[in-house]
Amino acid sequence: MKKIVFVMLISTLFLSAFSQEDSTKNKEVKPWKTEGMVQLNFSQVYINDYWVAGGANSLSALGVVKLSADYLQGKTSWDNDLNFAQGRIIQGDEDARKTDDKLDFSSTYGYNAAGKWYYAANYTLKTQLFDGFNYPDVTTPISGAFAPAEMLYSLGIQYKPSEDFLFLASPLTGKTILVLNSELSDLGAFGVEPGSTSNSKFGMYFKLKYKKEIFKNVNFSTKLDLFGDYQALSVWDVDWEVALNMKVNDWLSANILTQLIYNKDLSTEVQFKEVFGLGLGVKF
Repeated sequence: MKKIVFVMLISTLFLSAFSQEDSTKNKEVKPWKTEGMVQLNFSQVYINDYWVAGGANSLSALGVVKLSADYLQGKTSWDNDLNFAQGRIIQGDEDARKTDDKLDFSSTYGYNAAGKWYYAANYTLKTQLFDGFNYPDVTTPISGAFAPAEMLYSLGIQYKPSEDFLFLASPLTGKTILVLNSELSDLGAFGVEPGSTSNSKFGMYFKLKYKKEIFKNVNFSTKLDLFGDYQALSVWDVDWEVALNMKVNDWLSANILTQLIYNKDLSTEVQFKEVFGLGLGVKF
């Protein structure tokens, strides 16, 4: 059986972007390109006691932050991405429940080898910040902050023909799963030995990033991570994310995000998430 999996997420870097100012009439040199997006989505339903169709009151909120800081000058390139999301919902008399919780960070450093090809080093971190539960049970966490956390560190070669496309191939990649929760690590959750807080593997890694404005104020982006353990190359970890962002006006925006994940250290099943948001957004 083929186990092919896809995903979307990733981690953070705060970088200062400096530009060189030419005292002559030449154009200003700006090696840094920074972008950011902050969006808040809200949904509210109120039903009084006499509503014949029935139902329950609800209130939900989702916050999304995406930041990037990319450097390109001479033979050096450096791409940094941070994705952060937090979502909560309150329905009826129930306590707030989590609908999203993500912190993804990725940093790729490249040194030009020839043309659009670069020698490259990559670091990636994926985790969450709050406890997760198998609702309605809210007493026994099934996950938590850095439990699990996945880290990838790789050396390879990168193809970057433009600012909108990046492909990284690394035959030298280490993968570490962290479980920094004593109760979960004692159970041997997420592939660690019972009582251990980490599990490391060595394999190969492929990374693809692409973004494009397909229509005016409509932006498409996708990100795909593939990792294969040299001891079990018949099964690959896949994390594939696809996003469509639409700007209605300066403050109102809409987005659709899907993520497919297969990672046997985290779950034996394919994980899928779809998020649609309409709310206040700022892009810079």
